Amino acid sequence: MFNGIWEYNTFGAAAISVANKNPVETVKWLEYLYSEEGHLLKNFGVDSLTYKMENG
Repeated sequence: MFNGIWEYNTFGAAAISVANKNPVETVKWLEYLYSEEGHLLKNFGVDSLTYKMENG
């Protein structure tokens, strides 16, 4: 059961370069990827297209 905290090792680390022209949008994207929905998308793909959620 999801408890609101994702356990990440260093593979979950991210950095934003000073050359990034859209840092606010980049942070929004990273926040999404760390959400429950984003976690499912990046790990499994699109529900009902690349995987099927059962009992979840």
